[in-house]
Order: sequence, then C-alpha cells, then structure tokens
Amino acid sequence: MKKEMERKKRRVVVLFSKVEYEALEKLRATTTCKALSEYVRRCVLQKPVSFKCRNQSIDDLLIELSLVRKELNAIGNNFNQAVWKLQALQFAADIKKWALINEKDKTLFFTEMAKIKIKIEQIYQLWSQE
Repeated sequence: MKKEMERKKRRVVVLFSKVEYEALEKLRATTTCKALSEYVRRCVLQKPVSFKCRNQSIDDLLIELSLVRKELNAIGNNFNQAVWKLQALQFAADIKKWALINEKDKTLFFTEMAKIKIKIEQIYQLWSQE
C-alpha cells in the first residue's frame, strides 16, 4: 500500500540571485524531479535524486530510422502508383515493360530494408554487450 503524502505546512524561504537560480534550475532539469521544490527538498534532506540519462546510440538510431521511414514512405508511394498502373494494363507486352521499369524501385526497396536490418543488428550488438 502506498504511503500517504504528508501535507506540507512549513515553509522555508531561500533567496537566490538570478545566476544562482538559473544554475539551480539547470541542475533540476537534469533530474526526474518535476518541480524545483521537490528537487531542493530531496537535496536538503539528503534523499536520492534520480538523474535523466540520454543514450546517444538510441538518439542516433532514432535519427537514422526517421530518415529511413521517410525514404520507405516515398518508395511505398511510388510502388502504390506503379501497382495502380499495372492493374490498368491489359497486354503481356505492357506488363513486361512495366516490370522492367519498376525493377529500380524494387531494388531501392530491398536496399533500404537491408539498411534497416543492419541498424537493428548494430543496436542488438550494442545492447547485448551490456
């Protein structure tokens, strides 16, 4: 059962210069504390303070995956348009011509999929080491 929060009735006023306050707020921003009062209270009472930790490899992965997603969306749109054209074709010669023209898009799609596979493998290797 979760312990009930005790209502806070006592106030301590501490004055900071603008520079001190900005430094304090900057420190608080690196923690999981949402309010400055919570951060100050934890520091003063010597309670543990959890700090945010950014994993650069995950940030890099998200940037890469975002670019790959955009590329895949473009390829998907092109493929969708090509399939609409294919459905409108009636003669075998036209279908063969369509297949040759769209070979480039197919190759591009498989290249992008290979990039995704490599990135996922890199992340797996990075995380399996820890």
